[in-house]
Amino acid sequence: MKFSYYPEKTLFMRYFYLVFLLSTAVLSAQNVNFTVVQGHGSGIYTPGDTVYLYARAMSEFEVFGGWSFSPEVPEFVADPGEWRGAFIMPENDLTATASFDFIPEDFLQFEQVMTSSLVQPLYTAFQPNDLGTVFIFHGTNGGVAGWSDPDRGDNYDVVKDLYHAGYSIVIPESQESTEGQDLNGDGRIRWFSFPIDTTDNIDYRNLAIVIDSFARRGYLDRNRLFSVGMSSGGSFSAAFSVAFATQASAIYCASSQALVAETTNANLNWCLMPNDLVLEPGAAQNAFQNHQTLLDRGLCSDYFVNRPFPIYPELLQRASLDEATSAAAFQELVDNGFTDSDFILNAPVDDIAADLQASPENWPVLLSLELSQIGLVRNQLSIFYGEHNFFSNHNQRTIQFFNDACSLTSSEEPDRAASFHLELYPNPTADYVWLSNISGPYDWAIYDMAGRLLSQERSSSDYRIAIPFQPGLYVLKVYAEGQLFTECVLKR
Repeated sequence: MKFSYYPEKTLFMRYFYLVFLLSTAVLSAQNVNFTVVQGHGSGIYTPGDTVYLYARAMSEFEVFGGWSFSPEVPEFVADPGEWRGAFIMPENDLTATASFDFIPEDFLQFEQVMTSSLVQPLYTAFQPNDLGTVFIFHGTNGGVAGWSDPDRGDNYDVVKDLYHAGYSIVIPESQESTEGQDLNGDGRIRWFSFPIDTTDNIDYRNLAIVIDSFARRGYLDRNRLFSVGMSSGGSFSAAFSVAFATQASAIYCASSQALVAETTNANLNWCLMPNDLVLEPGAAQNAFQNHQTLLDRGLCSDYFVNRPFPIYPELLQRASLDEATSAAAFQELVDNGFTDSDFILNAPVDDIAADLQASPENWPVLLSLELSQIGLVRNQLSIFYGEHNFFSNHNQRTIQFFNDACSLTSSEEPDRAASFHLELYPNPTADYVWLSNISGPYDWAIYDMAGRLLSQERSSSDYRIAIPFQPGLYVLKVYAEGQLFTECVLKR
């Protein structure tokens, strides 16, 4: 192949780059105000910045109602419609207002149902003229309290949000959890996902009795069933879709099995965490392959990998801390080096706990908390780092999937190449960009505006790419899922 050299093009690129930097400098001086009402994230920004906003912490029977913006709705890059989100700052001042609603204080009811071998505990929230009944399945070593306890934060939030959206709720418990015994000798207390058999598998047999009982009372329509599950409960949620013909099922922090994807007639929604070390290696790729299998079969499916978000001073109010203690704990995390320059956690929660023990003099605020409070704090930080945990910033999208699964994905375009879209953020950035909507190995390279290669690498699990160069405009090329993506990145 013959290459030609055109000096006038080089001069043009240099001219373009100079004009760009000058225009960027002028633009950066034109700061705009962002105001959050009933939430957090207010500040002074530059147009084009990635801005994060958060609704305030909610009380026990309060639910998030949505955001309203004035004078315009910005371009969202993450979690539109959720209690937290990220968007691109427009060129004018902007105000965001969070709205809230309330659900009845007695919406959850404790029940006990005689199943095939014992009385099992349940929590239910039935309502007339519902959109269907959602079964919610706990993870390993869990139980009904994991979703019914308001202190469980994100877990409890999805129960409230589903009810507020018009769904009835059933929170059951596995046979092993009720008995407190490892019945099959696998070393864990959890659901029996296989075999999918309502006669020989005791968990499915118990659930068949529960469904029949509520159907006879007129509380439940067995033709309008849905399910949500976390971890091993996520795998069970997928298998439940086969056993009881759900309309749609959500699978959090689990991949399920190919058998389920090949046999279910339900629409399935996979919701994963980017730093989940509990799942076996390759789980995200397996989940994506199962998602692809559903699309190939003409069903609707969604595949979502959650983004790590910056922590903020008021975050730990979601862990029942008061405003001052939350802000002080936030500052401890920053001062001890556990956030990057954008306040995104840079280490797993176990590392923070280890430093807490090794250097207690550096953590007076967190060490002053009660043990129960530390557990709630740990849970929130784990979610924001992207570890193995249920996350509530996907609740509205899960509800949308239950309402109309095919509005999120198209069964007419099952080809991943047609539906795959890489996203990166923040852009502009101070030091690195995160890649979103991607799983598995990928190759990347960074070039300057003259086309010179500056750095390149092949990555298998880290979806953060450093931009360790002087401020300016760079070209990032990513080869993933058989496609080449090119994006300009502005380093500030």
